[in-house]
Amino acid sequence: EVSVTKTIETPIRRLALGSIYAERYEILEELGKGGMGEVYLAEDTNLKRRVAIKVLPQRFALEKERLARFEREARLLASLNHPNIASIHGLEKSENLQLLVMELVEGDTLAERLKQGPLPVEEALEVCRQITEGLESAHEKGIIHRDLKPANVKVTPEGKAKLLDFGIAKAFQEHVDDSDPSKSSAITDEMTEPGVILGTAAYMSPEQAKGKQVDKRTDIWAFGCILYESLTGKRAFKGETISETMASILKDEPDLTILPSNLMWRIKDLLRRCLQKDPNRRLQHIGDARIDIDEVHILPDQVTPPPISGLWIKRWPFVWVGAALIIGVLTGLLLKPNKQPIRTPDLISRVSIRLAEPMAFIGSAPLRVGRPSFDISRNGSHLVYAAEIGSKTQLYLRPLDQLEAAPIPGTEGAYNPFFSYDGQWVGFFTGNEMKKVSISGGEPEFLCEASTPYGADWGADNTIVFTQNEGKTLHSISASGGLSQKVAEEGSSYCWPEILPGGKAVLVSGIFHNQTRVVLLDTREEKILFEGGNCTRFVSSRHLIYQQDGRLQAVNFNLESLEVSGDPVTILDDVRVEAFHAAQFAVSENGTLIYAPGGAACVGHLVWVDRDGHIEELPYPAQYFGNFSISPDNKRLAVAVSKGGKWDIWIYDLTRPFTTRITQSGDNYSPLWMSDGSSVLFGSNRTGAYNLFSKPLDATGEASQLTHSDIDLYPSSRLGDGVIALDSNMNIFLLFAEKNNELTSFKNTGFNEWGPAFSPDGRFIAYTSDDQGQYHVYVEPYPPTGNIRQISTEGGSEEPVWSPSTNELFYRNGEKWMVVAYQLTPEFSPAPPQVLFEGDYINVVFRSQDISPDGKRFLFIKPTEKASTATHLNVVLNLFEELKRLIPR
Repeated sequence: EVSVTKTIETPIRRLALGSIYAERYEILEELGKGGMGEVYLAEDTNLKRRVAIKVLPQRFALEKERLARFEREARLLASLNHPNIASIHGLEKSENLQLLVMELVEGDTLAERLKQGPLPVEEALEVCRQITEGLESAHEKGIIHRDLKPANVKVTPEGKAKLLDFGIAKAFQEHVDDSDPSKSSAITDEMTEPGVILGTAAYMSPEQAKGKQVDKRTDIWAFGCILYESLTGKRAFKGETISETMASILKDEPDLTILPSNLMWRIKDLLRRCLQKDPNRRLQHIGDARIDIDEVHILPDQVTPPPISGLWIKRWPFVWVGAALIIGVLTGLLLKPNKQPIRTPDLISRVSIRLAEPMAFIGSAPLRVGRPSFDISRNGSHLVYAAEIGSKTQLYLRPLDQLEAAPIPGTEGAYNPFFSYDGQWVGFFTGNEMKKVSISGGEPEFLCEASTPYGADWGADNTIVFTQNEGKTLHSISASGGLSQKVAEEGSSYCWPEILPGGKAVLVSGIFHNQTRVVLLDTREEKILFEGGNCTRFVSSRHLIYQQDGRLQAVNFNLESLEVSGDPVTILDDVRVEAFHAAQFAVSENGTLIYAPGGAACVGHLVWVDRDGHIEELPYPAQYFGNFSISPDNKRLAVAVSKGGKWDIWIYDLTRPFTTRITQSGDNYSPLWMSDGSSVLFGSNRTGAYNLFSKPLDATGEASQLTHSDIDLYPSSRLGDGVIALDSNMNIFLLFAEKNNELTSFKNTGFNEWGPAFSPDGRFIAYTSDDQGQYHVYVEPYPPTGNIRQISTEGGSEEPVWSPSTNELFYRNGEKWMVVAYQLTPEFSPAPPQVLFEGDYINVVFRSQDISPDGKRFLFIKPTEKASTATHLNVVLNLFEELKRLIPR
């Protein structure tokens, strides 16, 4: 790498390993050495997290004015808070040393990755898209990087791109006038002064090299150089010496002939605009680069540029797409209703639909679980969605040839709407009931009881197929009402059903059995199509579309043989996905795709929350976390994590950022520590239904299967190590270790009962039940005597947790964390529930929280962003044309 500077090194005092500086940072190891000093790995002993510490040259301590200026710049840079920017935590002074404390980012730099050659096109675009997001956030705050290069981009093992040393070049620089070429960031005598770093020559913009004033467009130039190098493995401008490199920047053009032959013209055009030598002709906003990269995955693309009309469409997408949508819909409405699908121009386009009221992504049921929140009629003429009005939901109907949506009377509390086959009715759920309402008006009509449903579909023969009991059973009923029939037995997971053409089979997805399957309605036979897909839909006569980790995938499907073939392709990568894999998208028969953007909304950070509601984030990246259990010594966390659609149990160290995966085969969920902390119980489907396994944490131990049940079992709580309380299909079982792991039913009443928790003294067991039509928390003695006490007064939507050290019981109701004090003598006597604190934390099945052994802190999953509602949906027209291009026969 050709350095702009020839740095005369200033003697830098090395930090002693094991020593503590600034009374909190323990030095663990030396990470490397840069132009501005040595970098160390350190432990922040106060916050229990690892950080990177850069030791600044002693010259800064001697120049008070420069040090004061650097401190001002460092404070500004510390204000940057973005997932694609490595944070600056602070500037510390210790033993006459200036220490810059920064976020520790694991992984390789992009420069290290590129030593192995160019990145695949998709990977290169994804990394560069994340770079644009970080730059865009900083530029909005008026902060320029000035030293953007592959060595300052780290790619974490999870694929997250992080920009390093953001703005440090300016912070280290002398306080000079950028407009003065003699004292600029170009190659001058001042560059040889000790401790000055001003970038790498190969990535400097022409104006930077000439010593002219620079602005955010210099970062856009550097971004173009990085994009080029990521795609080709070679630098856009190079030379054997600094002078030759700078001359190449000022005079040469990058060799575009070595770009990948299949590279989209849109990206080639983006490179051309980023690498314009005149900053006035260069791309002006880095956000435009992000949009171009995003559109590669959404709009049609090709190797050669489109005709002029195509370019006009690109420049004016909203005008054209809006016109195409309205014209297409009006054309369809002039035809006989429900006889022919709406026709749209043979052009794949996208437009946003603004909603009359924010859309709710959670049901009004006490569990508040994620569900598909909207649907489009088969002929593409109408949209229905569940809006959030205060604390309630209501359905809104919008004809797509009109600009406004109207509320549907009588649908308060509704969720998971779905259209009838002819588009004249809307089915929906409210509470534990399924109803229907005509789009022409009138009162909703009751169809049947439906306990905790996960989706429904209305077939051409006027049959509705729906799932209930947390997706454990699949039922059918006539759309005219009557008695429902069970069409699939308990034991598997039947979520988000869709009736296939012909009405002989139903597509279903799983929650924990993470598969896409078909159920044959006449024989009840089941067939696995593939692992990992969810919210699967049949489209375009021969394709299946499904979500996978926030991406919308498509694969070939043969309707006759009920088999998939070929490799799946990605259509979109930002479809919103709620808990239980509820993807927010719908497709009409004419190829109109409507989706809510946002990616996996269930991704979050692990956080400690004290009794006053104060939050402390654990030093781990955001993940799709399931439930978890804190070890008895408060030093480790057993947690279920979903990666690539597969659930595994991981051990997270609570004293330092270190993780270990302890499961390999099958899906694994609901970890629970044994009393001595030497092993972990969990549920796994590696042998069929979820059964109970025990895994010792020593290096040689293998997991032992403790139960051999045909129904799913998940450990929830234990009494010593002898009795384990288990969740099972919204029933509660007990396992007795001393009786050869005998299973006994504890609660199997026909209602939904779950979340059992033994009290610290083992005399009581708390759980959640809906036996009154609403979820409440109950406590009864153990062994049972029939003396059941209701604890909650306004509903309890989450399983209870006992304090290990105080006479308190906690539970969650929506976003309120409730506390109930109790006395044990002369009998169990609970006080009225009180609100301890409120907060927006992700709900997962079976344990969304745990409490530290000292009873002072709670562990939650905090969503990466507050996004429980949406104000717009995205529309893609003529999706089938895109599928033909992406997946040829």
